[in-house]
Amino acid sequence: AIGVLVDLKDRDLAKARKSVEIRAGILRALWSQPPSRVAPALLAYAADASMPHARARVLAWIAQHKVSEGYDAAVDALRAKESAVARAAVAALSALDRPECVPALVKARQKTKGLLAEEIEIALFRFTG
Repeated sequence: AIGVLVDLKDRDLAKARKSVEIRAGILRALWSQPPSRVAPALLAYAADASMPHARARVLAWIAQHKVSEGYDAAVDALRAKESAVARAAVAALSALDRPECVPALVKARQKTKGLLAEEIEIALFRFTG
C-alpha cells in the first residue's frame, strides 16, 4: 500500500493530492516507513507552501534521519514566511552538516530577527567557528 502512496507519477493520485486532507493522510501514513523508501514522497511536502505545518514536520524528519536528499528543500525553506518552517530548515541544515549552506544562512540571517535569527547565528557558529 505504501508503494501506491509514494508513486508520484500516478495521475489519479496526483488529482487526489490536491486535497489538503488527502495530503495530510498520506503524510501520516509515510512517517513510520524507512526514509529510503519514502524520501521522494516526503520531500515533495517540504516544498508545499500550502501546508506549513507538514512542511516543518518534514524538515524535522530530514534533520532526524539526516536525509541528505533534503538539503535543497531545507535551503529553500529558509525563505519561508512561517517562522516554524524556517526554524525547521535551520535545524535540518545543521543536522545535515553541509558547510556549503553558510551563504544561504548568512542571507537568511540578514532578513530575520528574534529567535530565528538566534538559531541561524548558532548554526553559523557551528559551521564557521
